[in-house]
Amino acid sequence: GEEKAKRAGELVIANEDKAARAAELVIANTELLFEGEEKAKRAGELVIANEDKAARAAELVIANTELLFEGEEKAKRAGELVIANEDKAARAAELVIANTELLFEGEEKAKRAGELEASIKNISLTEDLMLSCLKALSLARDNETGNHVIRTQHYVKVIATQLLIMGKYSDEITEKKIDLLFRAAPLHDIGKIGIPDSILLKSHKLDEEEWATMKTHTTIGESVLSASNLKFECKKTVISTAIEIAGGHHENWDGTGYPRGLVGNAIPLAARIMSIADVYDALISKRVYKEQWTHDQAVQEIISMRGTKFDPVIVNAFIAALDSIHQIAQQYHDA
Repeated sequence: GEEKAKRAGELVIANEDKAARAAELVIANTELLFEGEEKAKRAGELVIANEDKAARAAELVIANTELLFEGEEKAKRAGELVIANEDKAARAAELVIANTELLFEGEEKAKRAGELEASIKNISLTEDLMLSCLKALSLARDNETGNHVIRTQHYVKVIATQLLIMGKYSDEITEKKIDLLFRAAPLHDIGKIGIPDSILLKSHKLDEEEWATMKTHTTIGESVLSASNLKFECKKTVISTAIEIAGGHHENWDGTGYPRGLVGNAIPLAARIMSIADVYDALISKRVYKEQWTHDQAVQEIISMRGTKFDPVIVNAFIAALDSIHQIAQQYHDA
């Protein structure tokens, strides 16, 4: 009985120990549970930290790559700038050379311009001297007065100036051309130096043969002036204009004139202008073979031949300038 009681007491103690041990196990398990949760939490934090590091590493790789490309781009750009600066330096050198050449070229041109100006002055003086001689020669052989030459010279200038004002024949009529016309007009009948006195000074109507001879004064004038013009290479001299006038001032707009029967604009403009001036002055002048016409009569005669003998455009310019034309006729009338 005592043995059983003792055994029972030991069992109670053993059970208490087991209960205590069980409690300890429960506590230990609880601690392990918390520790496991803490480890899991910590592990999660480590995973996140590692992910952050991986992301940061990726960003660093990208940044380094961008820096690499940026460095290459800067290196490339630096190379381009070097080349550009070399090009600019070369261009600057070229400009220095070009400016130097232009300086010498400018000096050469200035020198050449001076020589050309002197040459033109010499030609002009020579031409003026020749014109004076030719004009004197023409007047010495012409039965018309010197005032006829002066009047027609001024008529031509007035008509040409009116054409310029009206904007007609603007490709031909310029201030320079008007000056050439004015200076060339006195030579319109220079060919009469080749006409015999028996015809040139005849006081009544010429017969058919004499008239044929008289008409050659146009081509004779061309020949005389052409020989004089050989000295001048320029085609826009007073002499070249005088050749056009001498050879063409008896041509008619409708082709019925002489010496070539030219029609319309085929007749040189200088000759077409001279034609009206010459006829008007002949009409208002008294000659041994004709009576003097009034200004109004002469004007009406000119108008009646518009489009037949005369260029209609030039007739219009003549009419527009009638006041000046009449004033010239009165100022330089024959004594």
